[in-house]
Amino acid sequence: MDWIYLIRLWLFTIIYGPIIFLIKIFLETSNGSNLFSNMQFYVLAFVLGGLFSIPTFVFAAVFFIFLENHNLKRNFIKAALTLTFIAGIFATLRIINGSVAMDIALSYSIAALIVGISFRLKSIKN
Repeated sequence: MDWIYLIRLWLFTIIYGPIIFLIKIFLETSNGSNLFSNMQFYVLAFVLGGLFSIPTFVFAAVFFIFLENHNLKRNFIKAALTLTFIAGIFATLRIINGSVAMDIALSYSIAALIVGISFRLKSIKN
């Protein structure tokens, strides 16, 4: 099993999600605010994103074991894991709710898609 792929998918989604959200805010605001002035938000989003994503990561790890044991194609496993993370993002933000929950969910989902496509899932046969 390629646990590195799963950990990368989880970690880089947490890293890139807030960045995509900040870029979206920067592009939508016309008051000339600096993109890098929101570093406190980024740190908070990274920490909270990590904490709130633990249940999704645990579910994805169990699902990953299930998929690997059924000898499915790597592309199918990558797609299933990416969709699992996206579903977890929306479920978590649905529970949390808030005025920008959908924007945050879309930002993290875009990050998960980019990361899921970018990294390679290695097939490890014993």
